[in-house]
Amino acid sequence: MTLAPELPGMQKVIARAVGRHPSPELVARLTHLVEVVKLEPTIVQKWLDKADAMSFAEMPADAVRKCVAFVEAKLNPGANHAAL
Repeated sequence: MTLAPELPGMQKVIARAVGRHPSPELVARLTHLVEVVKLEPTIVQKWLDKADAMSFAEMPADAVRKCVAFVEAKLNPGANHAAL
């Protein structure tokens, strides 16, 4: 039994507030990187399928951060190995 009716879209608002969904800035960053690197659509679709999402905004924030790191590594190969 619920005490109050659920407000439309409230779950997404709450999820974003507690960090489950990415910020609009993070989504924009990933979108930009995917376009700059010209990432294969099959890779992007694989990410969306794995997250059971229709867009980057619906993916968990942690997954979007990992995707950003993946694309940044393609853009700057060897950048993470500078200390070697």
